Amino acid sequence: VIQWLIFFQMISNLDCNFYDQVSKLASKTCLNNVQNIQTNSITECVLHCGLNQCMESVRDQNGRCYCTNEEHCISNEEEDSELVSWIKAPFELLTNEPICYSGRDNDFASFIISREGRVKAFKLVHVSGAIYCSSPAINKKPSTWGCNHWAFPENHFLTIISNANNKIIIQKTHDSTQDKYGKEFLLTANEPMDFRKNEELRVWYGEDFHNTTEHDNTGRQCIRVYARFC
Repeated sequence: VIQWLIFFQMISNLDCNFYDQVSKLASKTCLNNVQNIQTNSITECVLHCGLNQCMESVRDQNGRCYCTNEEHCISNEEEDSELVSWIKAPFELLTNEPICYSGRDNDFASFIISREGRVKAFKLVHVSGAIYCSSPAINKKPSTWGCNHWAFPENHFLTIISNANNKIIIQKTHDSTQDKYGKEFLLTANEPMDFRKNEELRVWYGEDFHNTTEHDNTGRQCIRVYARFC
């Protein structure tokens, strides 16, 4: 009885206006192969998938709730698709003030996990400054998340998040869907990552982390860090 009271209290306190909700076409055949439950509201679906399983919530127009990932079951085939609501947990700001780092001399940027929990993704948002991955005479344009140099492809990234022991927690070296000159950079984990409250993490420029070809790097940039908890 107590567990059910807690559950219904969670439902009443959860405001889905803070969740990212979009309408997308999903394959009916694909969804039929995903375990689902009947729900009375989007809130109930979010609680079932997001909080319990750290997955994204998909709810069709008949109230069936599916726990899946965004890339799964998306369909452009109109004959085999239906319009569904895709709901994601919001990003939470972890750094009230911008944190700054450079591209050399172990000059990383530290931030603290605000609460215990599982994190599915980090979002880094550029605030100010710039890092040049070679001398300004050669590298006249900075790259926010990678290196503007002929040796690196356009979709190559050099941004790393490590723990306090300098073990890599998450990185993305290649991603054709993101812009290394962009304002934001999204790092999504294959599996949810468990963190303790007040655990320290570090943002690095890749060449500085690996202590390679960093001698000619110049500049410093500041960012804000967000996390998407389950």
